[in-house]
Amino acid sequence: MLVAIPLITALLAVPMIVMAPDENASDNPGGLVYDLEDLTNTKLPRRVHGAFFIAEARGQDVLTQEPLWELYQNVQKLRQADAEGKLHPPGLPEQPYLFNGFDVDRGQPILGIFTLADAVQEALALEPLDTDLSEASDDEVKLALHFVLQDPRNELLKDFVSEQRKVEQRTVLGREIDYWTSPAILFGVAADNGKLGGGGLRIGTTGDPVTEGKEHFNRNVQAILRGDEESYRLWGVAIDAGLEIADEVATAV
Repeated sequence: MLVAIPLITALLAVPMIVMAPDENASDNPGGLVYDLEDLTNTKLPRRVHGAFFIAEARGQDVLTQEPLWELYQNVQKLRQADAEGKLHPPGLPEQPYLFNGFDVDRGQPILGIFTLADAVQEALALEPLDTDLSEASDDEVKLALHFVLQDPRNELLKDFVSEQRKVEQRTVLGREIDYWTSPAILFGVAADNGKLGGGGLRIGTTGDPVTEGKEHFNRNVQAILRGDEESYRLWGVAIDAGLEIADEVATAV
């Protein structure tokens, strides 16, 4: 037995060596569908690369002063890091990558990201509140949220509040308002797709350098938006599947 088992193992190793494939496994085997995807990416390239994140409160409600203020500060840090070229993926230039566009619904320019925290900050600065997120009370935040989510320009922001949200009528600071509570909110980050190599983002085990670069960019964004995670936790939504698979394989090996 001691002789036979190593001998059989050696015999089984022969075809693995002499018949080793000269191609790498791929989740993009080609064909009509993939050819059409390549044609679309070439002829109709996307302007924006989008990555989505979930901010989940460490307490019961993310729509309060502490988590919104922490998120707002991290958003500002993200824009600053981008301006300094610190979000660049490996092998790409140190330059800004956030998409500088215009929000038609809100009628204002948007640099890469706009969350409920940004909208609440804008509402707090107006009458009758005249304050900001750093100093506002939870009641003032709830009143600002009432103003924000009643505005038809913010329908998309309303859709990004968790399905587990609750809305009830309460009197806050002398006003009858829609009192919103939610364990989490969703938001997106938009980058210039052309600067990141163009084409689409393939979620899977693909190892093409463009997709890897976008996933590295997503991870850089996630690290800054997480910050210290004192009052909320941040989760990326399928932002780095290829890199994560590679990390798990390396761990297993």
